Amino acid sequence: MKKPVKKKRRPDRLARIMNPTVRFWTGVSLIPGFFLSSSLELLLLHCLVFAAAAVLAGKRIRFFYYAMMILSITVFHLLNPVGRVLWEFGPLTLTSGALEQGLMKGFTLSGLVLLSLFSVTPALRFPGRLGGMLARTMYYFEEILNGRGRLEVKNIIGGMDAVLMQALPPGDETVPAEASSSTFRGSVLQFPFIILLELVVWGPVVLGLAA
Repeated sequence: MKKPVKKKRRPDRLARIMNPTVRFWTGVSLIPGFFLSSSLELLLLHCLVFAAAAVLAGKRIRFFYYAMMILSITVFHLLNPVGRVLWEFGPLTLTSGALEQGLMKGFTLSGLVLLSLFSVTPALRFPGRLGGMLARTMYYFEEILNGRGRLEVKNIIGGMDAVLMQALPPGDETVPAEASSSTFRGSVLQFPFIILLELVVWGPVVLGLAA
């Protein structure tokens, strides 16, 4: 069996300033505010911000995959017409409500994946044996989301196996060396970055409640 070749990781620029645990809980704190996004424009803005954060974290963003995911979710919603009719062609009816719902759900799912790419890092550590198992599981999850290897619909199990083999070949029971940086406390520069993310996501929510 041919031994999988590890691809070189892109540099994680955020690792220089952000503690991995702080980064994880920052991502968790953004989820409720992201779900409370009141418009499609806000969802798109948040997705762009999360994508930029993921790129800074050294992750590859495969925009074609996200576009196809949003498109497929939107098409399924168009099969259930809701709201004002925008266009009709025989049995097909395009409505504003179905279009908006499909796009919002598609961008919501994409935003959650992008947020995971930003917040989950191999250096993430939790205390105890259970914490170690959780950290390893999240590391594998991060590798799959990072798109290392090819995941094909016709061979999804084989594709995931190839990704995990690439992340940790058989006989290698160690997590990558960068994961040993769990004692890093982070730089003061992480706080302006965190505040910026929180303001972008939670700012419109607070303003909407105050209006």
